[in-house]
Amino acid sequence: SPIENIYIYYGLYPSGNSRTLRGKWETDHFIFEGQRITKEKTTKWRITITPVEKNLHFVEEALVNDGVWEIKADFIYKRIQ
Repeated sequence: SPIENIYIYYGLYPSGNSRTLRGKWETDHFIFEGQRITKEKTTKWRITITPVEKNLHFVEEALVNDGVWEIKADFIYKRIQ
């Protein structure tokens, strides 16, 4: 919702898993964040989607147990016409 500046990211993965993250528009990009806590670990995710010309730059990062953010995916979604 642009009025409330709240957006939802829903990702489907080849493993069959899915992920739903809540986010917002910040200056020139969307940023979505979320986490999953289990007995073994806490995993945090951050998805950044930045419009670049007619395409979208997509970056997925993960952090486990308050370690270091790692880039898991970094690519350009290209618009096909």
